[in-house]
Amino acid sequence: KKALRRASAYHVTVDRAWRQVVRHTQELTYSSRPGDCWLSDELALLYWLVGRVPGNQWRRGDVRFHSVELWHTASGELAAGDIGCICGGIYTSATGFCKKGRHPGSGTVLLTALGRWLVRSGVHVWDLGQVLAYKIDLGAVQWSMLEWVEALERFRVMPPAALRSPPASEANAYHLITSKM
Repeated sequence: KKALRRASAYHVTVDRAWRQVVRHTQELTYSSRPGDCWLSDELALLYWLVGRVPGNQWRRGDVRFHSVELWHTASGELAAGDIGCICGGIYTSATGFCKKGRHPGSGTVLLTALGRWLVRSGVHVWDLGQVLAYKIDLGAVQWSMLEWVEALERFRVMPPAALRSPPASEANAYHLITSKM
């Protein structure tokens, strides 16, 4: 409920601020101490290049990494972000960040709005990675290994979902969360 109340202050974009999302993730997301983020500059560059290499020599289907951004509309500040990839009808979140101090609840707003946008973009499965309490609180469901493998086999061969920024008229996070699919 808090996230929904806060959502109207934000809007969502896709692939508009890759470098900023990487930088903020590196600064704000870590395991045990600031600076130990696994997302190195080199790995971030490789992620970005996946699917953008010309020709078919290095391509593995239509896998492509994306940045998803949540902006505080009034200030123009990037409040939260996600880096993930599309493979067929599957979106896998790899990492992300939120500015908890300046924008409390922005991570929840981003994930809630992103979930709705993924469905509208043709994604059938959202892999959130490791099972954590906050993900369960947002409605994530843990699958058995068999269920997961079956989903991978079924949805990775689909034409890739088209993950693009919502049109400006639909980009408000509150609108994304509450609109009919």
